[in-house]
Amino acid sequence: MNKSKDLHKNQEEFLLNKALRFCEYQARFSNEVYKKLLEYGATDSTAKKLVTRLINSGLLNDEQYVKSYASGKHKNNRWGKIKISYELKKKGIPDSLISEAVNSIDENTYIETIKHLAEKKLQSIKIGNKSDKYQKTCRYLAGKGFEPGLINMTVNELLQEK
Repeated sequence: MNKSKDLHKNQEEFLLNKALRFCEYQARFSNEVYKKLLEYGATDSTAKKLVTRLINSGLLNDEQYVKSYASGKHKNNRWGKIKISYELKKKGIPDSLISEAVNSIDENTYIETIKHLAEKKLQSIKIGNKSDKYQKTCRYLAGKGFEPGLINMTVNELLQEK
C-alpha cells in the first residue's frame, strides 16, 4: 500500500512538472491546463487538484491571462473588441472575464488604432469611387473585429476629410 501511495505521489509530481513547463513559456487559462493534464494521462480528480494547486500558488491566474490576451491581441494584431471577445469565448472563458478584459483596453488607444487602420486601408485602395472605398474599408475593419457604429463613424470622418 505504501508503494502505491509513492507511485501516485511520483505521478502527481511528474504531471505537475509537465503542467509547469506548459505554463512556463506562455500564460495559460486554467481550463487549457486542465485539458493538457488530461492529455498527459491525469485522472479528472488529479487534473482538478493540480490546477487548483497552480491557482493557489499564483502560477495560474485566469483574470490576468484574459486581460493579457486582450491587450496583446489589440496591440500586436490590432484586433477590435468583437474579435477579441469571440476568440476568448471560443476558448471557453466566462463572459464576465471577457467583458472585464475587453473593457480594460484603453479607449484612446482603441480609437487611434481604428483610425490608423482605416487611413492605411483607404490609402491602399487605388481604384474606385468613394462608395467603393467606404465599403472595402468597412469590410476590412469589420474583419478585424471593430464595432459597426465605430467603423461607420471613423470611415465617414476620414472620407469627408479627403
